[in-house]
Amino acid sequence: MAKIFVAQDFIPEKTESFRIERLALDKLKNAFKNDDDVILYFHPVIYVPRYGREIAPDIIWFKNGVGLVIVEVKAWSYNFLKDCTVERGRLKHLKSGKTYTNPIYEIRRFLEGLFDLGGKPVGWVFFLPNLSYKDYDKLPEEIKAFLPKEKTIFQEDYTELTSKEIIREKIFGSLADFYTKIPQEVIEKNLQKVRKLLFPYLEIPQVDGTLDEIQEQLLYSLKKDYRIIRGGPGSGKTVTLLGKAIHEALKAYLSKEKTSILFLTYTNALVSKIKRDLENIILKRELPKEILNYIEVRTLHSYAGSLLHKLAPEVKIEKGEDLVEKAISVFKEKSIPESIKPDILLVDESQDFRLSWFRLIHQIKKENTVIAFGVDETQRIYEGTDWRWKDTGFDARGRVTVLRKIYRSSGKILDFAVEFLKNDPQLIKRLKELGDYWLDQVEKFNNLEGKIEVIIENRYYNKVVEVLEKLLTRYKPGEILILTPTNWGSFYNFLSSKFGDLVHFPNLTKEKELDPSKVNVTTYYSSKGLEAKATIVVGFEKLFEISQNKRVEELRRLRRLGFVALTRAQKELYVIGGKKEGALNELWEIYNRLPLR
Repeated sequence: MAKIFVAQDFIPEKTESFRIERLALDKLKNAFKNDDDVILYFHPVIYVPRYGREIAPDIIWFKNGVGLVIVEVKAWSYNFLKDCTVERGRLKHLKSGKTYTNPIYEIRRFLEGLFDLGGKPVGWVFFLPNLSYKDYDKLPEEIKAFLPKEKTIFQEDYTELTSKEIIREKIFGSLADFYTKIPQEVIEKNLQKVRKLLFPYLEIPQVDGTLDEIQEQLLYSLKKDYRIIRGGPGSGKTVTLLGKAIHEALKAYLSKEKTSILFLTYTNALVSKIKRDLENIILKRELPKEILNYIEVRTLHSYAGSLLHKLAPEVKIEKGEDLVEKAISVFKEKSIPESIKPDILLVDESQDFRLSWFRLIHQIKKENTVIAFGVDETQRIYEGTDWRWKDTGFDARGRVTVLRKIYRSSGKILDFAVEFLKNDPQLIKRLKELGDYWLDQVEKFNNLEGKIEVIIENRYYNKVVEVLEKLLTRYKPGEILILTPTNWGSFYNFLSSKFGDLVHFPNLTKEKELDPSKVNVTTYYSSKGLEAKATIVVGFEKLFEISQNKRVEELRRLRRLGFVALTRAQKELYVIGGKKEGALNELWEIYNRLPLR
């Protein structure tokens, strides 16, 4: 069935115009009820760089591989139109004295904006349910010129038994000319651009940047309360939050409203990546750079520290003290002013937050703050994070949106990592108890693609150098990631001696930020939220030795950490170690059991 998306800030009005628009939407939905790939955007709002503002057609019909059609709805009847005349290119109603823009000019403005952004095929039709064919024929020619017959859906077209066919014929007919002039491959390429411009705020790695429909529906509908966005590694949780941030910021920029958007995540590396992604999306989509002024990106601890500095400068903070816990304690007695609380709160990697930290989330939100949490329980890798949503004060019941498409890792790499998780049946049982999500049920990107090698050699530092040298012939340095269980000084020194400034160690810098122009070498922990076309995972046999605590729960957490390291790769994954033992031995067995080579 055709899918309907309604702009999240659209407010229905109890008017005849809205009733007619809703009727048009229902008739279109019925006419295309057997077309699963048809999308109907009701009152979409599209930013057009050429105009420096938005355009807002009544309805947009979109079908993958076919085209886009603007549907403009008019409540005009014969009794209204017979009392109209044309003056200076505008329609003037003689009795009321009101003038109306020529709807064809209005359509042309929309088309120019869409052509400018996405190309063709883009068509248009009018929907006039209050005007019959018979009455249309009685109108003066100058009025008919405003409403071309072949481009108009009339009263009979949705009341007769053949209405579905007539509506379909006029929608498809509005695009027909393009197919005699434009090759199909060009049409499909153009439509990728067109779909992006309908919601131009997201950029999904490896694919054409088009949102999947669940993400798109979420962003159109999330306008109050809170929502939990659950998905596996690379399913677009962060991308969805980025889209929400840019969408709200653009809306605030265009309306000149004062809107504050706070984007919280867990590590400094993720903060720098999110900022870089925001800048790239804005540049690629030609959105105004000023919208970045509406978005603040911080780690939870950095934000807590800024609150203490701003609102409680007299409070002393001991070295090593948890800033979040300190802020919670201080603001339990000292309230946070409403004026500095965010209107939109986006919380990424929320599975990494300790249960007590959610009290700060409650303290900084207003009554009408819109909140979105990104969460993936398969990547819960820190101590003290084994909580349930009902304990956070944000009940998950009826509030969860599941993203089932994996865009980052190829199918083979994801299957390989999932098999490593499955070696702990109790862990799998707990994850499946979530009820609405499990990695076996996802739609994988490039299901059968991906390269995996598990290499075990005594002197494996040299093997890492050999693999890295080959990767550098195929990828840019910033597209390669090397991961170690902890900060390995001797290994880092060895790489520096071989590659010099070509390698970067973010964990050894004060800012802990990645360098997008170099091969980044970091720990499994610090790789959370990162991705690279090729990843080299080193020292996997040491995974279960990171902690001296050998309790089952601790080993379970470390297994999830290993899963995180394995799922950073988009296209190529190399696991290189020195001994066939521990976690590396498990991978070796999986590698030889599954058809991965």
